Amino acid sequence: MGIDLGRRVVRAACVIDDEARQVQTAWWAGASAVDLIEILRATGMLREIRAHGAVVCPPREQLILESVALPRLPRPAVFTAAVGETARRHGFDPGELECRVCRPGVTSGDGREEQWIVLAMPRVTVDRIRETFLGAGARQVAVVTHVEALARIAIETAAGIGPAYRVLVEADTAASTLLLLHHDDIAACRHLVIGGDDLDHAVADRLRLDLESASALRRRRLGGMRTLAAGDRAAYEASRGLIRDLVADVRVGLGRIGASFRGPTPTEILLVGSEAGEPGLAEKLAAACGVPVRAAIAPGVAGDDPRTRWAVATGLSLSGRDGSAAESTRWRAA
Repeated sequence: MGIDLGRRVVRAACVIDDEARQVQTAWWAGASAVDLIEILRATGMLREIRAHGAVVCPPREQLILESVALPRLPRPAVFTAAVGETARRHGFDPGELECRVCRPGVTSGDGREEQWIVLAMPRVTVDRIRETFLGAGARQVAVVTHVEALARIAIETAAGIGPAYRVLVEADTAASTLLLLHHDDIAACRHLVIGGDDLDHAVADRLRLDLESASALRRRRLGGMRTLAAGDRAAYEASRGLIRDLVADVRVGLGRIGASFRGPTPTEILLVGSEAGEPGLAEKLAAACGVPVRAAIAPGVAGDDPRTRWAVATGLSLSGRDGSAAESTRWRAA
C-alpha cells in the first residue's frame, strides 16, 4: 500500500495486479495520522497494510533537498560527509536526519570533485509515521520521499521505450518538482516554488472570492467541468502569470541541468501532480521547452479523480511491491 500524506489531502493506492497494474485508490481531506488509521480500518485497507506493509511519503515540506560537491571518497565516507554538510546547512545534528544520497554522475572539470544529491527527512517525522502504522499492526513500514516515488512512476511509465534521460514535472498543491532520471537513477532534482495554493490565491484576489470558493472553482476547471464563461476566463487571466512563471522555472531548470549532463536531449516531459490538469500548462511547457509534454498517468488507476494526481501514491505502492522502497532507505546517519 502506498500512502501519500499531503498537507491537505491523503491519497492511498494499492497495486493489486502486477501484470495489469490495476490499483485501488482512496483519498481523505485533512485526515490526521490517527484519523487515517481509523479510515483505513473502516474501508478494509488496513488488512492490506497488516498483511503486506505500507510505503508512506510525508508531506512535501518535510523534504530537505541538497546538492553537495565532494572530493572523490569511498562511499561510506561520502555518505558521512554529504549528510554532515546537509545537516550543517539546515541546523540539524547528522543523527537527526534520515537520508538517501544519490550520485548523479556530475564531476568537476578537473575530475577532482563529484556532485551528490541528498534527500533528507527529519528523523522525528519518520519515526512518528513508523510508530503510527506499526502501532496499527502494519507488517512493515518504509518512509520515503515523494521524489523517489516520482522516479518510480517515471521508470514505470517509460519502461522499454524511454531515452537515456527522462524529465518529469510534478505540479502539486504547495509547490512543484523538476526531476531528471538517467536510465533508472535520479540524476537531478529541483524544487520549484509555485504550486496550486499560489494559483488559488491569485484567483481569489482577481475574482474577489474567499479562498475556499476560489479553490473550488479551480478544482472544477482541473477536472474538465464546464464553468461560467466569465468566471472561467477570469480564472485563466488570474493564473496566467503564475503559470508563465512556473513554465519559465522549468525551462531555466532544464537549461542548468543540460549544462551539467552530456548526452541526447530528453524527447518528452512527463507531467503529474494535482495541478497537472491546469488548462494550458502542458501546452505552454511544450512550447517553452521544445519537446512534447505527456501526462504520466499512474498505470491502471480507476476513479473519477484525474489520474495524474495519484502518481506519488502509486509509485509508493509499486516501490513496496518490488522491494525498492526498503532498498532506498538503507542509508541513514548513525
